[in-house]
Amino acid sequence: IYQSEAMATTAVHYRSLCILSEICRLEGQSVLAKKYDKWAADLKDGMNKQLWMEDKGLYAIYLYGRNHLMQHPQMEILGESFAILWDIASPERQHRISEQMVSENYGTPDFYPNLKDQYPYHNDAMWPFTQGYWLKAQAKAGNEQGVLHGISSIYRLAAMSLSNMENMVIWNGDYEGLAINSPRQLWSVAANLSIVPNVLFGVRYELDGMHFYPFIPKTMKGERRLQNFKYRQAILDMSISGFGNHIASFKLDGVECEPVFSAALTGSHTVQIQLDNKQIKESNSFDAEEDIRRFV
Repeated sequence: IYQSEAMATTAVHYRSLCILSEICRLEGQSVLAKKYDKWAADLKDGMNKQLWMEDKGLYAIYLYGRNHLMQHPQMEILGESFAILWDIASPERQHRISEQMVSENYGTPDFYPNLKDQYPYHNDAMWPFTQGYWLKAQAKAGNEQGVLHGISSIYRLAAMSLSNMENMVIWNGDYEGLAINSPRQLWSVAANLSIVPNVLFGVRYELDGMHFYPFIPKTMKGERRLQNFKYRQAILDMSISGFGNHIASFKLDGVECEPVFSAALTGSHTVQIQLDNKQIKESNSFDAEEDIRRFV
């Protein structure tokens, strides 16, 4: 197994190299920056050439074998999420992944197809932390139905369990019957908490500051407020109203501006966001029975 080449692991290596390259540029080490850029580009090219499954519109979970590696025709939610979030996939492929990933009624499985002779754990299970990455990827791809399904999956498990459980059985929505499980799981808590700032308010951290790409499904329209939100040396009081994924008005301390909060600002500030209240483009992402038939 040590020589298998996994999509999610390779994607993390790719992103790490991109960050390392940016650090080198900031430090004035242009030669090293170009070196890591080349390594990252080679990894991205390899993933797109060797792991992409054109017939399924998804990346394979890994390559495996002995002398000649081959695609294993499964997909897993974390690698697909990274492909969208980190632009490993082209914009066209990002939309295909968003719509082709298999979903069940209670969530998106950790990987699919599941193994019929194995107990639920990674198999036959939804993990809120991977669902959290997938949820952000669905928002980036502009998939309203996928975003709603992801939010519902995480909130339902927490509400029914009265805790942020480690995982659940995908086909019945229960947290009992798994090989291992635990309440108050930190990464499940993180996925739950991130829904408001990172999806509904659309906070993304970049070198120059905090950018905003809000995504609020129409059924979740209304007014929201985040107070005492700490960012570097600043404390923000943020509000957002309406629905959609396009900003109609962005005000910093009452003054209209671009939807960016500078990393250099300090002290207390207000951020007011008004969305355009336009319906997000429909997607056919969630049809559990049809999704499963494609892989049977």
